[in-house]
Amino acid sequence: QPELRIELARALLLEKTAEGLGEAEGIASQELRLKPEDGQLLMLRGSIREALGRRFEAAEDLRRALKTEGVVMADPQRQDAERRTALLLLSEDPKKAREFLDGLPTVPRDRDFLIVMGRVDLATDDVRQAILHLRAALKATGRDGTGVVRYYLAQALLRSARADDLLEARTL
Repeated sequence: QPELRIELARALLLEKTAEGLGEAEGIASQELRLKPEDGQLLMLRGSIREALGRRFEAAEDLRRALKTEGVVMADPQRQDAERRTALLLLSEDPKKAREFLDGLPTVPRDRDFLIVMGRVDLATDDVRQAILHLRAALKATGRDGTGVVRYYLAQALLRSARADDLLEARTL
């Protein structure tokens, strides 16, 4: 029964033991062989692979899930999947994270997403854009506190060649 196997994989993901995660990935992969475009299964396997520390494979699963399910996902769920995908790619290859973000539709973003965008900008040496995204993040709402924004904004400002940016970094 596929539904029970998928629920078992979800439970094993919550346990987060190495053996359980390996079994959960096996279950998700077997089910995906039967339904290769099932966005929910791709999200599940992506989460399992993320827990296993296999970031690039996790990002690929999440990216595929967004392509198949992104249109019907509720906005917060879609933005969370996009943010997670960008962070996973950032940890492996900042240029791939940039390409991923550039391919997303332009919609208003919350603080958490703007922080990710700023971090990707910093990692790809686009300091001006990082400053713009992080300044916008200070004004936006989100789960991450403004202290997180200030930390990354200070990093961006200190990398800027403009004197007024360097002065602003001292006031954060």
